[in-house]
Amino acid sequence: MHLRNPPRSQSGFSIVEMMIGVSLVTIAFVGLAPLVISTNHVTEAVAEAETARTAARAKLDELRHVPYASLSTNYVNHTFNIDLDGDGNSDLRERRAPSGGTTSPAFTPVGSVVVDEVPGGDLVGEALRIQVVLRWSSRQGPQEYRLHTIRARD
Repeated sequence: MHLRNPPRSQSGFSIVEMMIGVSLVTIAFVGLAPLVISTNHVTEAVAEAETARTAARAKLDELRHVPYASLSTNYVNHTFNIDLDGDGNSDLRERRAPSGGTTSPAFTPVGSVVVDEVPGGDLVGEALRIQVVLRWSSRQGPQEYRLHTIRARD
């Protein structure tokens, strides 16, 4: 009598199982792609806002050392470049926006200082309101950051 060899157990995956696995992983990655893209946009927006905040604080610190009398004369509607690292380029993004089929000039990020009297000055004595306003363009459109303080006469 002839004995048959017992059937061998198969190990590993068949090609069909591999194709199903690869398909599931691909679907998962395609589903996560928009999340990765939006996370990148949010990270960029947060970095721009932090740069604006740092630039505004630096400008206010600079204005603290300016004599009170020259604030209202020398810094009325004063504009400045947003260049924290001193490389000559703006630290906030410049973007070109299409308008009517042509490309408009780049929206150059700009900072401005607004110095005016404090509303209700009689209540606080002689004081000036100093605002630092930064404007730039981002993926989300035009952005603005304002930081202000009140400075009393020395």
